[in-house]
Amino acid sequence: MGTADFYRDKRILIFGASGGLGQELARQLALRGAARLYLSGRKASALRTLAEELRAKGTKAEILPCDVTHPEALAACIERAAAAGLDGAFIACGVAPGKSADGLEEPEDIARCLAVNTAAPAEAMVLLCRCWERTGGAHFLSVVTSQAGLLPLPYVPVYAASKAGLNAFGEGLRDRLRASGTVLTLVIPGFFDSPMGRRFRGRKWFVLSAAEAAEKTLDGTARGRERCIFPRALHGAILLAQVLPRWLVRPVMGLFAFETLPEEHTET
Repeated sequence: MGTADFYRDKRILIFGASGGLGQELARQLALRGAARLYLSGRKASALRTLAEELRAKGTKAEILPCDVTHPEALAACIERAAAAGLDGAFIACGVAPGKSADGLEEPEDIARCLAVNTAAPAEAMVLLCRCWERTGGAHFLSVVTSQAGLLPLPYVPVYAASKAGLNAFGEGLRDRLRASGTVLTLVIPGFFDSPMGRRFRGRKWFVLSAAEAAEKTLDGTARGRERCIFPRALHGAILLAQVLPRWLVRPVMGLFAFETLPEEHTET
């Protein structure tokens, strides 16, 4: 089966579907013939609008509003989607850092970023693994992290740490997921256009559109790749920086320092 047909007739849960990459994933999954999409996110109104758009094009869509930082709500969301059978899931929820422009976040903002970007996706992965162990069969799980977790950029330490933690958790759980019949793909993008991405102000290289990022995510997941990293040019630069002496890398990294626009949390 090619990547064009991989999602045909599949029932798929999407966390983070109320905006950004998750929203675009839903649109492209509909075009690729998904049978039913379960749309989860914090913004119920955005989920309703997206569901209506998908239904108008002939795709079955059900909204499951959920704050992923509430364990009971997260578990109920997964159980609801799994009740009718679930072939796979995309975890694309995320939050930008808080209101600081210099990386010195307030304790509540640090806690929120780690909860949404690391703890909640990790818990969702465990819940899905247990669910699919009970039901049996083959499944796929695609988890969106970030290249910021591979080489932290100045002034966004909390965001970088949250994505590094998710990368590590996914790699650590990979064998257990495989034993349950689940293929895990860690999606590790650079910058792409999204409401959250626009909060990072600084030099951005190789910026993709949300549609391009979604297409690469879907293709990498359909091919069963363990890691789907894009753009490759940015990843190559990161690999080089990881082997060079820190005294040489640090001044160069300073050219790519980011500040976070002082707005309210942007999350999906």
